[in-house]
Amino acid sequence: MDRREFLQTLTVTGAGLATLGLGCGDDSGTGTPDAPPADRPTTDAPPTDRPATDTPTTDTPSTDTPAESTPICADINEIIGGNHGHSVTVPGADVGSTVDQTYTLSSVGHEHTLTVTAADFATLRASGSVVVTTVASAGHMHGVTLTCA
Repeated sequence: MDRREFLQTLTVTGAGLATLGLGCGDDSGTGTPDAPPADRPTTDAPPTDRPATDTPTTDTPSTDTPAESTPICADINEIIGGNHGHSVTVPGADVGSTVDQTYTLSSVGHEHTLTVTAADFATLRASGSVVVTTVASAGHMHGVTLTCA
């Protein structure tokens, strides 16, 4: 009697050793494992009487990451309408802001302030562009177009 016949005899007689995962190679000496019996679960499936201990990982980013930690715009392009020498810088990192931010247009004999509201930032995030009007100074205002770059 060879090993395979012996194990089959034990299984038939109720000893059940073949169902314990003691897979053996065939008697040809090649080391080729036998296929698991149909009544034995494969090693890929967790036992049904207890939960799997390994949790599969995914590449899906967490949805609870704050917007401020992920840059939305690398930079902001500012175009000042009716400009006569002013400049302003709105940092790209500010696009994630959920509060109003105020910036000052550079002085050319007078200054303007530009308030970008939380709603303006939301529009900028959604559409990539928004127009904001400065506070009047020296009898005039400027429309400033902000665009994600």
